[in-house]
Amino acid sequence: MTVELLTLGDMRAGFGREVGEKDPSNSRWDNDDRDAWINEGQLDFVRRTRILEAKWTSAVTAYSSDGDEVISIPSNCFSDGIITIYWLDSDDVYHPLSEYHPFERTIDNSETGTPSEFFRIGDRLHLKPKPDADGTVVIVGHRKPDELVAFTDQSLIPANYRHGPVLYAVRKAHREDDEYTKYALVDAEYRELVAEAKRVASRRRSIRQPKMKLPRILRA
Repeated sequence: MTVELLTLGDMRAGFGREVGEKDPSNSRWDNDDRDAWINEGQLDFVRRTRILEAKWTSAVTAYSSDGDEVISIPSNCFSDGIITIYWLDSDDVYHPLSEYHPFERTIDNSETGTPSEFFRIGDRLHLKPKPDADGTVVIVGHRKPDELVAFTDQSLIPANYRHGPVLYAVRKAHREDDEYTKYALVDAEYRELVAEAKRVASRRRSIRQPKMKLPRILRA
């Protein structure tokens, strides 16, 4: 039977097996240390692979005063991880928004209408033009993992790769013990798993890309 690491408790047990301690309830490692390393490993693994994606929605009202056109990037979305942004109007029609780079042009956002662009200032997105009707902003992007706190908390990382945060934690333990040979072996295994997950995530994103139809003269 395949054993999957589903919860924080499973990950603690996996850590114990990797460092040679079969009983996670009788470990020389403090639970807080193990859990901190596992959560740190989750974030590192997801940051490197971008294996997690999510969709966030934010209701927007018709512009009436400054700030009505501003949307904050969700706190659990990587600031550099936005894939696509849509304006969803009252008829449930998705309008993709292109990014406007204010450093290339003068910022002129005095008009109102159906938003077709957005520009960033810090962690805030400004709709352009300002919305003249109620709607919804939909952000699709790379998300950060949720912190695992309770023994039964489940990781959002796909089951095939939940061993990654455990390996990261084991690396930390070996380095703290000055076990550099063991550290190097686990580090190589961790990097191999990261590379595999990156390939899977990249392939998944490429499949979603729209296929450009070549002109007939080029197809001939």
